[in-house]
Amino acid sequence: MRILIALWLVLSATAAQAQTWEELQAVPANTEVRVEEQGGRGGHVKGILQSVEDVQLTIVRGTTALIVPKARIARVRAEKNDPVWQGVVFGLLYAVAMQVAYGDSSWTATQTTGHYLGSAGLGAFIDWNIKSRHTLYRAP
Repeated sequence: MRILIALWLVLSATAAQAQTWEELQAVPANTEVRVEEQGGRGGHVKGILQSVEDVQLTIVRGTTALIVPKARIARVRAEKNDPVWQGVVFGLLYAVAMQVAYGDSSWTATQTTGHYLGSAGLGAFIDWNIKSRHTLYRAP
């Protein structure tokens, strides 16, 4: 179990993250973001980053542009889906490990292929549903 936790920590580690407003201004437009409200009430809004100006940022949600004043922002996080190919790889590795550990030599090629494809598909589905977040800006 410790090995799995260590592996997860290594794979989920991210590079240094921007924390200042100036660094947030350098983030490319069209980045999916989550803007969290000051005051700790848990309010947030999600959308696509359109622009970051000195006193506000603009995000697009559907067809509506929302302007959020800098003074009301506690944190801005980028959100993106986990790469599906990672889930496929982990699913296949799991299938191979289970085949080696518990494999029945009487399995046909069709059964083995189905086992591998099912595990790869399950891994892809899990990763497709996971969003990773990292902080772009945190209010001082």
